[in-house]
Amino acid sequence: MVHSRLLLLPALMIGALAVGAPGCASGPKNTGFDNGDGGGGESFDEDSGGGTTSSGSSGTTSGAGTSSGSSGTTTTSSGSSGTTSGSTSGTTTSSSGSSGGTTSSGSSSSGAAAACNAPTTLIDGMTGMNGAISANCGRVGFWYTYDDGTSGGTLTPAPMMPFPYTMITGTPPTTTTMAAMMSGMGFTTYGAGMGFDLNDPGGTATKAPYNASMYSGITFWVMGSASGTGMVRFNVPDKYTDPSGGICSGSAANQCNDHHGHVLTLTSTWTQVTYTWAELTQQGYGYVEANIDTSALVGIQFQVGNPTGTFQVWVTDVAFTM
Repeated sequence: MVHSRLLLLPALMIGALAVGAPGCASGPKNTGFDNGDGGGGESFDEDSGGGTTSSGSSGTTSGAGTSSGSSGTTTTSSGSSGTTSGSTSGTTTSSSGSSGGTTSSGSSSSGAAAACNAPTTLIDGMTGMNGAISANCGRVGFWYTYDDGTSGGTLTPAPMMPFPYTMITGTPPTTTTMAAMMSGMGFTTYGAGMGFDLNDPGGTATKAPYNASMYSGITFWVMGSASGTGMVRFNVPDKYTDPSGGICSGSAANQCNDHHGHVLTLTSTWTQVTYTWAELTQQGYGYVEANIDTSALVGIQFQVGNPTGTFQVWVTDVAFTM
């Protein structure tokens, strides 16, 4: 349910600043948060309402505390995730960010990224420049943040700002020492989040879907907290639920951003979470898919819905599973 593109502040991001998030600009956004079981209920998303999206410079605070919510298949480990290899993208173009639920450009002009003859599972080992994901198997994208635009709300990284990785304090969960991190408070509509696209080089290019059908699911390491009523949800937009696909719309039953995903349980220690595609479900307020279209994924998102207190989310070593 989240969206928006990353932006790199240097000159290369000039084109990106005009790019919008993958949200549903036309329809009203539901508020509230569902437990991810695919049943009825309302949802939160970065692209609905008068929110803002972007990449931002990360803060330096560390995660602590716990948040509620049910998790799927999770495994906890303090060692290496086994997915720490991979090359950095080195891409210096910027991706888009948006505000007010508007939708705009940000990635490649063609269809799905090139096929990968020797599949590499690593999506981001947090070693790229300016929040760029690892350049593996035709994937290209940048981390970004977004929020619902609540007056007085704060989010770090701030929308429309660069998104450098944050150094992990204490003992890293893997050989990776950096993480994507957002923190904030005071959002009362759908909340705030961070994420990245899988096939979006930024600039004047158009965001496109990515073929991940060779993989069985996804894994990542996460920690953090969300006080009050805030709950964190992991989302995987595809071409049917993301406005960039041109299939969903702003009408009620056909509303965009009802992505397949799952509620996360955050703690003050790093936890490795692994989901198969079948474990990811929609919340039931918008466009309905029988199954997620893994041949046309748009991106990955982590969203805190309607937080009444402070929140902090750390993510590192994101990878597909075979």
